[in-house]
Amino acid sequence: MKCVAVFGSPRNGNSDTLAGEFLLEAERLGSVVERFSLRTMKFTGCTGCMACKDGRADACILDDDLTLVLEAIAAADTVLLATPIYFRDISWLLKACLDRWYGFFGYNEGGCNLCIPVGKKIVFAVTQNMPREYLNDMMRKYNTTFMQLGFEKMYLVRGCEVGDAPDAVLGREDLLDMARETASVVMAGRPSPAELPVYHFE
Repeated sequence: MKCVAVFGSPRNGNSDTLAGEFLLEAERLGSVVERFSLRTMKFTGCTGCMACKDGRADACILDDDLTLVLEAIAAADTVLLATPIYFRDISWLLKACLDRWYGFFGYNEGGCNLCIPVGKKIVFAVTQNMPREYLNDMMRKYNTTFMQLGFEKMYLVRGCEVGDAPDAVLGREDLLDMARETASVVMAGRPSPAELPVYHFE
């Protein structure tokens, strides 16, 4: 299994640590992992040029550091996205990256079609200061978006009430165990146990 990991934190902090535990266990179980840290890369978000829709290109036409990431995602079996929650949403780095996934959709005379293989697994490694009962709508929103892109229901590695210290997760063995256990579930090919009802965009 090939896994591509995209780290969306602007610092080397808790979401990186949580994702790292998942990846170490996945590698131990035989996965080949490729890692990308967005904070070290130079790229732009989607510019709305529509080249991926009007026939000028089969994928995002922008050529920057994110191009290799998008190509790796298209070729992967599993994609891991790691992000802290800032102001009730994912980091700006990861949001800019996800906006470029618009190029994974293509248009034809019958409507919209996918330009990447369906059935990929996706893992969302998220850390937040708020209790678990908050931000569930955000988790559902991204899961629904990923499923519209042909991914299976996402696996959720979620650390809640983590705190501000960048190394806080290191003191939470429960979260580190959850990350490792989720890797075992993914590598075994078992479906995601996360409760994520469909999100209705209004």
